[in-house]
Amino acid sequence: MRGFFLFFVVFFLAGCGPKYMVQKEYAIGQGQEACVAQCQVRQESCVLGCQERLEACQAHASERARDRFYEASKQFKQDEAHYQLQWRSYRENRIAYDYLASQLHNDYRFFTLTCKDKKDAYACARAKELAVFQKNLVRQEPLAPLTPLAPNLAQILEQEVAGCDKSCGCSEGFDGCFVACGGSVVLQSICVERCN
Repeated sequence: MRGFFLFFVVFFLAGCGPKYMVQKEYAIGQGQEACVAQCQVRQESCVLGCQERLEACQAHASERARDRFYEASKQFKQDEAHYQLQWRSYRENRIAYDYLASQLHNDYRFFTLTCKDKKDAYACARAKELAVFQKNLVRQEPLAPLTPLAPNLAQILEQEVAGCDKSCGCSEGFDGCFVACGGSVVLQSICVERCN
């Protein structure tokens, strides 16, 4: 318990500390402006190509999502019809079960009271028998069928779009090109929240 408390305190205090952001600082090598300009052209081309691929992927994902939604909607209609049949059967079984449970409960109370008041051997035996029947009946309680879930187009689309790669490595490519041109990339941690 003490270990859990210490973990909680450390976790809580860590959330209260300053928040940092990593920022890149670029230093161009002398006379390397033309080389760096080529790096920028490559990066812009990379970003443009990446955006085009992402948009194409999202368009295909949208088509797949509509197809999946259509199939899921057809299946949902079938599941809904099956559910309605199961629900009617469950309601009938539930009414019969509740009636039997009520009868057993009333009979058990009657024979238990008769056993206590009159010390009647038959009533005592019958009360024990009914107690066993009640325990067994609990195990046979009918369960309501599970309601089918209607398909959600937005959720399906989100799943499909999740497969589209949004990071193309353009920034990393630019950094590599920049360093190859004789420049340097320095990473700095800058405090952005709760700074002292």
